[in-house]
Amino acid sequence: MNIRSTGRVRVLAFAATTAAALVLSGCSSDGATEAGADPAASSEFQDASSPREKLLAAMKVTNSLDPVRLDTEANGAHITGQISREEGVQYMRTGVPGAGEQETLVIGDDTLMRYSDVPEGFPFTSGTWYRVDANSPLGMQSAQLAAASADPYASHAAVEDALVDVTETGTETIHGVETTHYVATLDLDAYVAASLQALGSEVDPAQIEQMKALMSPGASSGSTATAASSSRSCRAPRSR
Repeated sequence: MNIRSTGRVRVLAFAATTAAALVLSGCSSDGATEAGADPAASSEFQDASSPREKLLAAMKVTNSLDPVRLDTEANGAHITGQISREEGVQYMRTGVPGAGEQETLVIGDDTLMRYSDVPEGFPFTSGTWYRVDANSPLGMQSAQLAAASADPYASHAAVEDALVDVTETGTETIHGVETTHYVATLDLDAYVAASLQALGSEVDPAQIEQMKALMSPGASSGSTATAASSSRSCRAPRSR
């Protein structure tokens, strides 16, 4: 695989993994408040009865927040960051098994990237920030990632379509906040294909397998992935 295609698939894999973790984070699992949450989405969460309905409703509340802070782990990927859609600023630090750690900073139309473990054949140095040429294939892919993050409902739809099962496993306290813990199972083939479409990329079977290998080492066709998600009460802020 050449450098161009390797970089493109790697960015796509990080994009898909980040999107899944963001929408599955359930009202921001890092302890951020729900100020500014959509009251309709909050009401939908309160009315939901099954674990699947609760998780999907919590995802909608998360998507209605701005800015959003993220600190989560999904299928072995540890992701931290913050997105301000209104200000057009995004920072993500993503560690995916077998792919090392990547930091991405997007400010308006400018994208900066840094890798902790650069694969052989990449024209980069580990630990160095690089400004991505907006007209390069990697730059255009990064722009698609930024656009997808600015429109979280596309990622929400990709997760919803691929959601196989959701199980409530109990409660836990995260940063002093009591939450309900869910375990979600995703159809990897369906999720990756939907993510490629959401990112405006061509759905190619070979690319799907490459992305799955980065997102979930050892995954094969027809495989699934599990992700833990913790949702708080997801209530809209009270009027004062």
